[in-house]
Amino acid sequence: VTIKRNERSRSPGTGGHVQTEWVVTMGRNMQMRYFNPALRVLYICPSANVQDKWLREHASFIDRNVCTASYRVRTPEGKPAAPVAKCDSLEDLIRTAASGFYADFFVRNGSFSFGLKKAADEYDEEAIRSWNEQRKKLQRMLPAFSVPSGDPTHRGVKDEFARALNYVLPTFDLVVIDESHNFKHNFESSDRNRVLSQVLGFYQNQNAEDRPFQRRVRNALLLSATPYDRNLEQLRNQLALVGKDGLLRNAQSVTDKAEIARFMVRRLNRLKIGDREYTRNMYRAEWRDGQKAAIELETDEQKLVTALVQKKVGDALGHKHGSPSFQMGMLASFESYGETTRSPRVEFDSEDPDDRGRDAQDRNVVGAIVDSYVNANLGRSLPHPKMDTVAKQLANAVFQENRKQLVFVRRVKSVKELKQKLDECYDDWLINYLNFRLQDRPKALSSMQGVIGEYREISRFRDERIDEGLADEGSTGEAELRQPPKNDNLFNWFFRGDAPKPQKQKNWGDLLTPDQVRQSLSQPTRLASPLLGVNWAQLICFFSGVDPRQVIEQCLAAATETSLADLGKVQAQEYLRKFRLSQLFFLDAWVNHLGHSVFAPLRDHLRASVSHQKYQKDGAPLDPQDVREQLGIPTLFSELEASDALRGQILPSLGKLLRKLTETAECNNPEDIQALLRTVDIHAALLSTVLRTGHGMIDLYVSRLRQGEGDLSSSVLTGWVKDFVTELTRQSHVPGFSTYRELKGLADELPAILKANLPGIFDLGTNEYRRYLSNQLNPIAPIIGATGETNAPGQRSAQARKFRMPGYPLVLVSTNVFQEGEDLHLFCDSVVHYGVSGSPVSIEQKNGRVDRVGSLAQRRLTREGFIDPEEDDLIQVSFPHVKESIERVQIRRLSENINRYMASLHEIGNTVASDREEIAESEIADRTRIEPQIRDFLESPFDPADPRSDMGHLSFLKQQIRETQEQVQANVDQAKQLIASALGVGERGRWPLSVNLKVSDLVGQVSDMAEVRLTTARASGEILARVVVDHQDGRGTQVQIGSHAELATLMHQQSWTTLHRTFAYQTARNVWRLAYDAEMLVGDEIVTVERDMTALLDRFHERHDPKQYRPPGSVVSQHLERLRQDQEIQVGQQALKVDVVDSGNTIGLRFWFKEGELQRSQTVLLSECDGQCVFISPAVPSDVVSALPVEKIVELTWERNRSTDVVEFMLNDHQEIVGRCVHPVDSLHWREFVYCAHVLAVESDRLEYLVCEEDQF
Repeated sequence: VTIKRNERSRSPGTGGHVQTEWVVTMGRNMQMRYFNPALRVLYICPSANVQDKWLREHASFIDRNVCTASYRVRTPEGKPAAPVAKCDSLEDLIRTAASGFYADFFVRNGSFSFGLKKAADEYDEEAIRSWNEQRKKLQRMLPAFSVPSGDPTHRGVKDEFARALNYVLPTFDLVVIDESHNFKHNFESSDRNRVLSQVLGFYQNQNAEDRPFQRRVRNALLLSATPYDRNLEQLRNQLALVGKDGLLRNAQSVTDKAEIARFMVRRLNRLKIGDREYTRNMYRAEWRDGQKAAIELETDEQKLVTALVQKKVGDALGHKHGSPSFQMGMLASFESYGETTRSPRVEFDSEDPDDRGRDAQDRNVVGAIVDSYVNANLGRSLPHPKMDTVAKQLANAVFQENRKQLVFVRRVKSVKELKQKLDECYDDWLINYLNFRLQDRPKALSSMQGVIGEYREISRFRDERIDEGLADEGSTGEAELRQPPKNDNLFNWFFRGDAPKPQKQKNWGDLLTPDQVRQSLSQPTRLASPLLGVNWAQLICFFSGVDPRQVIEQCLAAATETSLADLGKVQAQEYLRKFRLSQLFFLDAWVNHLGHSVFAPLRDHLRASVSHQKYQKDGAPLDPQDVREQLGIPTLFSELEASDALRGQILPSLGKLLRKLTETAECNNPEDIQALLRTVDIHAALLSTVLRTGHGMIDLYVSRLRQGEGDLSSSVLTGWVKDFVTELTRQSHVPGFSTYRELKGLADELPAILKANLPGIFDLGTNEYRRYLSNQLNPIAPIIGATGETNAPGQRSAQARKFRMPGYPLVLVSTNVFQEGEDLHLFCDSVVHYGVSGSPVSIEQKNGRVDRVGSLAQRRLTREGFIDPEEDDLIQVSFPHVKESIERVQIRRLSENINRYMASLHEIGNTVASDREEIAESEIADRTRIEPQIRDFLESPFDPADPRSDMGHLSFLKQQIRETQEQVQANVDQAKQLIASALGVGERGRWPLSVNLKVSDLVGQVSDMAEVRLTTARASGEILARVVVDHQDGRGTQVQIGSHAELATLMHQQSWTTLHRTFAYQTARNVWRLAYDAEMLVGDEIVTVERDMTALLDRFHERHDPKQYRPPGSVVSQHLERLRQDQEIQVGQQALKVDVVDSGNTIGLRFWFKEGELQRSQTVLLSECDGQCVFISPAVPSDVVSALPVEKIVELTWERNRSTDVVEFMLNDHQEIVGRCVHPVDSLHWREFVYCAHVLAVESDRLEYLVCEEDQF
């Protein structure tokens, strides 16, 4: 069992980072799978977003980090060789486990909570009815699983699903539990823990009459940065969940670190800053007291209100409990005075399930004071010194220091209230900036003030949503989402999306709206559309030191009407197309006529991006004047490179590319050039998106206003771009957030941004970037909030993704929903604990969101030349509280807990934690100072020896891997050559091959094409040749099956009397689309010969008659004789007992399987027919089949065939479900014989177990 360390590691070649515990886990699992391809792993993730993240990183790790494409772990295409399943619910997990072999299951622990309707009382008929429906659903999914008789109960139905999963799941070689501290409580503490303990087979409170659970865990890997909080039972409970609590048999307390160190690994992340090493606590600044945490009451009103609230709350708590005690984090008055006597109960998002739904202890008291204050006409709301002060501090950090802020609260409504105050601060900051920028443009300033005045009026009743709002699909042909106005702040209402409808048009005058400016930049038929493009002509001339006008004239002099016409036609209003075709004209002339051949890759790249529009019918070719005008347009990137102050700062890959192209051709690696071209395209598209939809829109808009109200012209375009670049230059010299800071952040951290936020962009074409970026980054907002209510599918990950960008959102206010699972570190180094609990684990989890390798703070601290950091350079963690209040007692207790927790994990002390979060009267009266943070260098007692000191014994393994890889590659090359020869095509064709096999289906339709590929076997790591005929476009065979008789007839036609495999996809009730394939094991030149491949292709054309089956001949008899002598076969890492069964009429093999207390056998019958060895294994008897509905029979046969290798399940003529494999007799070598027989026995026994449970044959 390994406890994760709170680190991240760079993923080679990506510039991004992956959590180290994930890298170690995946690396270890891939190594185990290489040596044991049958390895099965269950990943249990804490949430849906983390589940998605594991899946992404799993695929990425295999693609980028696994070096050997041996078909065991990785295919040559970089895909996982073993099948992976994502399961979103218990039902999904049951169906997936029952459908076929999957190596890796990714589930989330919330699924084991399994929501069911709760009964109002014991006679609630509606609840009982819903529970019975769940039972019936379970019975349909698993016919062999016996559901208890009698009326169901809420707990009972959950336990039945748990037992069903324990029944159907395989035994996992490894179970990985991410954030395992979520299971620190015992099995009976929650439905989730109890259900999962039964699923894994280690539930301890089992009735004697219950069927024993199967233990489904061989090994476990528990990942947590916070495994326990000074309480050994928390660790013991996690181990008990996976049956490993015996590891703590000799440990009595957390001080027995030698016992714990037997299985726990905990390395501390260290940073080397200058010549000194820092542990995590040293490069964090925790503000528990002092000016940055303790809030002084400045006015008499604040002092009076605070004293009154504390007096009334204390009296109420004392009256209720006998002494003025309270639970940490559960007093609403610490966060807000926003309650009234009419307010509903206060909601808290708590990590403790017992706190959820619990009301604030002081709600009614605060409500009465608020009502009294408002009724006395003293104000609209009771001023809260903490919220007011913290809002101002956050605004200053964000706007003046360009420091993003992550704020955690406990009370759900605090998110909205704090966000509202921050929106007001944002409005003030933005309005001051607009006044500054337009102070020398009085007409534009007057119109803008009219807009601001109308916004002030409308925003009196603010939008209640705390998130970014909604985004809508654009009109037909629009690539980007449309963002409706939202009146929570001025940006959301006026700048970011659709223009609001003015209520007082006269105040706005003829003012352009940001949406009009955005459309002028986005729509290809607008004059300004090239503004955010790349003017290659100007840039190339600038870098080459030549006059662009002279060069353009030289290019035009060499042009002919034919050369211009060859570019394609263009209509008068297609300004963006004119611009791009003119760039292509210039590059073509620059390469062909002016002799700069090194620029050919750039020309070809640009030609590919415009070629899809080349042959449009309407319009006319470019004329020389068009070319002059278009090549003279100043674009943002040409002006940035012309600026001495900004050159190379905003789009640095542009300069790198041009410098690379001006080198001699011998110095250029074509792959490096293509990579740079792709980087330029992606970065330019990303810049265009953030400028048009984010904060940059404000500056683009203001620069446009400063050009006056006239129509666009070339001079206006020039002034617009130059004004914008001038403003960026000014911003580069001043602190605080600005468009320049956002664009500079993009440029500095582009690889990490793409890896963490936009990994899908690498799979797209250039013309798909805009839509992808719009979907991933919009809608956007300066301030966002998150609670348990903002939980639409994908929303949490989307909010995290946007917060990891250098621009908006600048502040994320959240309850504990962002406590774990999402990294928020790329551009944020500050965590504010506005509302706290008493759990150091909770605090550490929240701090960990910004403390990762590659985080903003770590990049700053480890850059070259950085020696002696000051407090502001460190990660900032603050605990704001009113100094003259009982909240200070809460911070004091929390500080003590944090220090003891830190000591327990590093130099373990004698203090054992209490789960009590009650603060008693004695502590309230205590005036002891708040403990400062521990700043000593930490050492871990659980840091194992470095394994690299003893690596010599691995040299043999390395050599073995190299030799295996060489043999696999030789086998693959040979198989491709044989297949190509059998098909009569060139062996160097693109794989997978598409060939015409003229395959007729049962309705006589002939397939045009088949796909031939090499793939990996699901559980053995063997390589299979596979030929597939599958109409995915709807043209294939559609069959409607209404009765068992119809199904029997179709099975006879399509499966029992054919040699290929048939599989099905259900398209409607009782309707399926059929497809066909054939598979064969691929080996070396002895195992695989050309006639094998010819026979594989012939399976689609040949029919055979099972009545002609005869006993096997000499080839198979030799294999049987070997088995009679050995009585076992070696399959992977296990030896299986196998008997030869000979009844006189039939001959076959009986495989014996044993797992735990369960022992089973399966028979495989052997026959020959038409030169084929036919392996058949019965799975489900006819009496059971006849009781199943048609849909279930198809699910267990044709649908199941999609998830099996080599084996085809079907109905035979006795209406039994049987499995079958076929292989040509004359090339049936021992390895192929064993493979076919074993796979068939395993798959058939599995199906028999699922449907019948007991051995039937």
